[in-house]
Amino acid sequence: MIMYKAKVFFWFCIAVLASASTGYAISGTTCIADDSLKQMRRAYDAGVMFAGGGEGYSWGVAIFRDKAIKFRATGDRSLNTPSSQLEQNLNSQTMTYTADVESGSISVTIIPEECTNKVAGETNYSVEVKVRKGVEEQFTFLNGCGRFVPDYGLEGKWSLYKIGNSVIDKDAYPVSIPFLEFIPDSALVKGIAGCNRIQSKYIQEGNRFSVAELMSTEMGCPEEMRENEIISGLRSADTYSLVKGELEFSNASGVKLVYLREGVQPDNDSTVLTGRYNILNDIWALEKIKGRELSRADFPKGPPILEMHIRDATYFISSECSGYRGSFACTDETLAFGKAEETERKCNPETEVEMLNALYSARQWTAENLRLYITDGKKILLVFRKID
Repeated sequence: MIMYKAKVFFWFCIAVLASASTGYAISGTTCIADDSLKQMRRAYDAGVMFAGGGEGYSWGVAIFRDKAIKFRATGDRSLNTPSSQLEQNLNSQTMTYTADVESGSISVTIIPEECTNKVAGETNYSVEVKVRKGVEEQFTFLNGCGRFVPDYGLEGKWSLYKIGNSVIDKDAYPVSIPFLEFIPDSALVKGIAGCNRIQSKYIQEGNRFSVAELMSTEMGCPEEMRENEIISGLRSADTYSLVKGELEFSNASGVKLVYLREGVQPDNDSTVLTGRYNILNDIWALEKIKGRELSRADFPKGPPILEMHIRDATYFISSECSGYRGSFACTDETLAFGKAEETERKCNPETEVEMLNALYSARQWTAENLRLYITDGKKILLVFRKID
């Protein structure tokens, strides 16, 4: 079971250190960071899936969700690979990521066993690294400890959409559609299965998923609620996937349950998607609201920034002193934003309300010349500029 402790893991900083988006202050081969939960979120934001390192701040490695690898060691030894190959041993439950690039070769094996070192403390995984730089003939072998980064894309509320391959009958749930709510920082999932409340600790490692001991209230539910199938699906799931706000639990025999992020509607459009919608998966600065160009008087410290994440269908808006977080649904042409959670403080309430109202009226989108145009189907509501 992954335990998240308020402990400073300096090796974790070493593993992630390459990414400017992590916000770490790097000094030599070590860095100063906040408590471990903040590190975990920063690592997730940087795309890290697993990180590990050795004693004495001597080396660190990070494996990213896109299977890229970043390795750092003392003596200015580093190796970055844009991708890697994954080999899983179902018997030993080990995972080995290997990559060969012009600058060297690396193999990272993650082993499920208790591991302790002075820098990392207690973890549930040991990690073995085999690395060779450039023209070196011999591999260097390193051993250390590591841990998986929680998938914060799961965070929040998800409504049941399918049991197996069949869409649920919403009329069977007059009070509440079955849902799950994930709290990654404490590895807790809770919700409603049919008519009973459920709760459990969960284990999520890469794309692996399992619930620990699923607890439930004991009311008798009507058969049409299919509660036994829902609970059985959760208990038997061993993997999950998350794409465009759709959360799918499965095992070797197939898909068991499909949930939709709260606010995301099922995509019933029969249009074949080309993947063009992936353009949205970026960071955008607001330029215009309903044809009016923003001025410095609107936002003296800079325009609001929209960050969109296709994987879990969430968006974030950061303004001068306020922030917004919500969900969205999209196709290659359509785009709809759910109502955002927002901070209470607004630096420029009139302009921000105008921006949000325009956002909630969105129906379609297009992009060209590094600009994102959001429309109501007829008129342009918002214009954003792509930023690095």
